[in-house]
This record gives sequence, structure tokens and C-alpha cells, in this order.
Amino acid sequence: MADREFLGQQWFRYLIRYPRIRFRIRESETLGDGRSHLKARIVFADLAMGESKILARQVWGTWVIVAGLRLEDGTLLLVATMDRPATAIADDAKRWSIETLFGILKTQGFCLESPT
Repeated sequence: MADREFLGQQWFRYLIRYPRIRFRIRESETLGDGRSHLKARIVFADLAMGESKILARQVWGTWVIVAGLRLEDGTLLLVATMDRPATAIADDAKRWSIETLFGILKTQGFCLESPT
């Protein structure tokens, strides 16, 4: 799973060669449908909280499947994938729980990266 901070066209085109890698993308990314290009927040604007949908779209000129979920705080969770789009959101939730644990271990009390 690749997070939003690591994305960019060159990095994306390299990683997309590995179909099982999934990418979190930002709401501000431009998605193409072969006719037009719109920001992801517009493409997924119709989602109510807790609602999701899966669409084939171009991200940085490459066709992928984008799974989107409207979170309870109103933000969008967007995952681009070439493999198993129906589980992309659930798989990202597992990754996010690991990310949260790392954050706690590094900075929120345990300070495992502290020099002292």
C-alpha cells in the first residue's frame, strides 16, 4: 500500500507495474474518464457518509480502479488499485491501523526513535 505522500507521476508509473500495490490518492488529484478530467472530490461528491463506489479512471495518464469511501468526518478515502478493487478500502483500513500503531510507538508516548 502506498500512501499519498509518496505519489507523483514518475513514482506511480514505476509502482503500477506491480498490480497488487494500492495507492491512497488525494481528493485534489485529477481523474480522467477518457473524455474529461475532474478533481477526485468532484467525481465522488455524490457519496453520503459511509457510502462507497468503485470507478475505472485515469490517474496520471494510467487507467486504474479507484475505490472511494466518504468517511464520517466528511473526507474521502480514495484508493487506486489494479487488483481486487472490492477489498481496497477494507485492506487500507488494516494498513491504517498499523500506521496508527507506528505513530504511537514513535512519537505519542513511547518515543522509540528518541535519541535518549
